Amino acid sequence: MKRAGVLVVGLIALAAAGWTAGWFWMRGSLVAVLDAEEAQLAAGGVELAYATRQIGGFPLSYTVRYGDLRLSEPQGGTTLAAPVVTGAATVFDPRTVAMTLPPEMTLTVAPPDMAPVPFRVLSQNLVVRTGPGGDGTGALDASADRLSLVQEGSALFSRFDATFAPFALSLRGGAAGAEVGGTLTAPETTVSYAVSMPDLGEASSQTRVTGLSVAFDADRPVGETAEAVAREYLSGARDARMRWTAASASSETVTPTPGGPVRVAATAAAQATDVAIENAVVTIGGEADAIRYDLDLASFGMGSGTVPVTLARAEGRFSMPLARREAPEPFAYRVAFRDLAMGEPLWAMIDPASVLPRDPGSVEVALTGLARWTVDPTDTDAMAALTDSPFDIRSVKLDALRLALVGATVDATGEGSMAPDQQVPMGRVSVRATGLSQLIGRLATMGIVPPDQIALAQTMLATYARPGETPDSHVSEVEMGEAGLTVNGLPLQ
Repeated sequence: MKRAGVLVVGLIALAAAGWTAGWFWMRGSLVAVLDAEEAQLAAGGVELAYATRQIGGFPLSYTVRYGDLRLSEPQGGTTLAAPVVTGAATVFDPRTVAMTLPPEMTLTVAPPDMAPVPFRVLSQNLVVRTGPGGDGTGALDASADRLSLVQEGSALFSRFDATFAPFALSLRGGAAGAEVGGTLTAPETTVSYAVSMPDLGEASSQTRVTGLSVAFDADRPVGETAEAVAREYLSGARDARMRWTAASASSETVTPTPGGPVRVAATAAAQATDVAIENAVVTIGGEADAIRYDLDLASFGMGSGTVPVTLARAEGRFSMPLARREAPEPFAYRVAFRDLAMGEPLWAMIDPASVLPRDPGSVEVALTGLARWTVDPTDTDAMAALTDSPFDIRSVKLDALRLALVGATVDATGEGSMAPDQQVPMGRVSVRATGLSQLIGRLATMGIVPPDQIALAQTMLATYARPGETPDSHVSEVEMGEAGLTVNGLPLQ
């Protein structure tokens, strides 16, 4: 029995010795890995410097403690400085590292031709985890109960504060040329800033966003400079996509003017923005619901109190090619405002006798077409030397033009073309309108339009518009060609 006890003790001692030897052997490997990571950062243009680097954690983990760490990207003029950063990994999963960052760090940004601007990075329980993503890619996850970026007294801002509470960032990526992506979420986000305006005072803004979510994915560039990376996306060699959503947003702005500060408050419900660069075509789109602006009338010199201007919905989308190619490529533009309305105090200033209808109005414009760049848009010298537009538009289609305001509506559709050998554009636009005669009469009653201009408007309507099928409706066909511009067959004088 005594022999058995001695054997067990010997085995434990042997295992402990083996564990200790293995831990210190892995410690030596960890040093080599850290040195290789620093060399890889340096090769990518990122410099890592520190006063001390200590490795510990025996017996069940590995810890690395950096003292006075500085991470900088000289080309972009950005530096992050932290008094201490600690990383830890267990012996059972040494590739997954959790880094604990201090509650206060300094981020310095050096904009071109400006003095460096230092920001304080304030956080609560900020932890960054790195490791394999499970599919051969790398992964980074950062979280904090609260994360703030604060700056005071620089050439950029009198003050600046951006706070995310809580904050979560998740990134996934592979080697150069592979796809990278990630998400950022923050249930509560506030951004406030102030800018000093010479001889006028201070302009300020405060914005609050709830339910912020940002998602992106992109082909990871292989270029080593900002210019090379931009050329990869602008040439179509790489694609990128981003989507920004929020549950609600509100803001308050104060703008100094010679007549005093102008104050505007705004709110909006659900909103989203999409940005994509795919095959050298950029597309930007967005929408927002329940938009409201509250104008401080006193700051506009128009009395006292506030007056609302509201929109049920706003939508917009724009796309255009980014690369110079021989064949024309599609472009598009669309903007729409639904149920535009303003408060009675504003109406009373414009129309105190209530002559005009107060119905909500709408505006929509939608264009599509084909165009090409005449020079490479990434060639700054060629662009600077141009005396004409670098965007050669070959065809345009007016998919929709709709105005519905103060009791009148105008709808138009059409299309036109401009071939390289044409001297003038060719095309046709069809216009349908209702309520124009009644609107002209109302403007005459209000007395805000001179009588001679009222008479001119009535003459133009009678000359260039045919009566429609319903009362107070008009139709016009506008044609463009070598003979000039005609409306319903009559030359436009």
